[in-house]
Amino acid sequence: MALLPLLSSCSLAPEGWQEGEIEHVVFQGTAEPLEVPRSLSSVGWDWEAPEETGIVEVRSFPLGVVVTVSDGVVALRGDTGEELWRYRRVGEAMTDANVTTSGERVALAYPVEEDTDAALVPHDVVLFDSATGEELSSHVEDFTAEDALPGNVMTLSPTPEHLGLLSDSSRIVYRKLDDQRTGVYALDLETGDESWSLTDLQGEGQEGRDFHPKGVVTSGDVVVLSGNFMDEDIESLPETSEEQEHTVVLLGLDADSGEELWRHEIDRNAPIDLHPIRLGVQQTSGAVIAEARGEEGVEEWVFDPASGERLTEEEFFSGREGRVSGVLENSVVTELSLEDDDAFEYAYTDFSGNTHTTIRADAPSERMTQAFVLPLEGAIAWLDVNQTNTSLGPEEAAWDEARLVVDEKGESRVIDLGVRVERDYAQDGSEAQRSSTPSPPDMTVAPGALVVKEEVPGGARRLVGVVP
Repeated sequence: MALLPLLSSCSLAPEGWQEGEIEHVVFQGTAEPLEVPRSLSSVGWDWEAPEETGIVEVRSFPLGVVVTVSDGVVALRGDTGEELWRYRRVGEAMTDANVTTSGERVALAYPVEEDTDAALVPHDVVLFDSATGEELSSHVEDFTAEDALPGNVMTLSPTPEHLGLLSDSSRIVYRKLDDQRTGVYALDLETGDESWSLTDLQGEGQEGRDFHPKGVVTSGDVVVLSGNFMDEDIESLPETSEEQEHTVVLLGLDADSGEELWRHEIDRNAPIDLHPIRLGVQQTSGAVIAEARGEEGVEEWVFDPASGERLTEEEFFSGREGRVSGVLENSVVTELSLEDDDAFEYAYTDFSGNTHTTIRADAPSERMTQAFVLPLEGAIAWLDVNQTNTSLGPEEAAWDEARLVVDEKGESRVIDLGVRVERDYAQDGSEAQRSSTPSPPDMTVAPGALVVKEEVPGGARRLVGVVP
């Protein structure tokens, strides 16, 4: 790796950056992509957000993490916490930032004007090279306002009125077609022009039914979409609770053209689940994990997004004791509570169904099933939020500095983090995620480190990088 000084495109006034100024610092060196840690040994770095900003979100990219702050982004090396580049419009509220599927580009959106009554809100969308922070393009584009969005769209991250989900070439958004139907649109990241849309999906035997898209993820060059074919005469939410024939759909689309690549369908005669399939993407391999639960049983897939072909015929979500805690490159990790031993057991099972590694972890009374747990290839990480008073009254709750408990096969270590994560032991923040593999929002597994974000009243300002 060769490191050179960071260069700023703006001069810094003696009194610091003034509101309305653009602070754009680019990275002029070269840095090789980092590996995701297999285990963790110590705190390697900590980082504090720029003055008068707070940390909004942390996302991984090949060199570490991109940190969204309230007026811009800062890219950090995962193994050292070194700032690679930053872009801020000082004091200007940013609507959103996101990273493309490959992690090679970062998009930011700032409102051009604010009109709370408008159905469309103009935004300045700026695109950057994630390795250097070099600006690649900028354009003004209308974003759909919140009151104009279709209901029940909960799986997009960030929410659709913001940037939406990003492929490598487009942002994927949902927009109303009429009072009942919703369309999926891909808008070019560099121009904002529509690249393709899905507004009238057809299917054999689906005459008289409309397709209602719900969950969506991107992996590689593919957009994976889930939803329902349901009777076109359904006009209200209560009607979906009645037992009726409908079809659950899992669909793979080419991210650049919108061409349908493959499709899986499940015919059901039951009340309609408006979010029929939970989707997730494995960080290293890009495999997609899908789980469809219903009154007629569970369907699950771990599949190659390019072909839609299953990578395993084994049943992990429904066919085994315990609960799935995560999916790694070649294994599914299942958590089992051993109540007689006051311990948890984590089984690493390959896609052929063979359990090749088992890790046991002590289970003190405050450690809850699946809460604050992230499996790594060689260890289980549990974030002990160190809540010292678990009173239900928020004014009486209290915390000390959080700790990370790392359990390997036959070994355990406790790492003091030096930051507070003021959450209840039983609620790690992933409860609202409609994902097959939800993860705590305060814990980000990234190349070079597991990054922990503080959670305190007034907003987060500090990150800690725990390294191998």
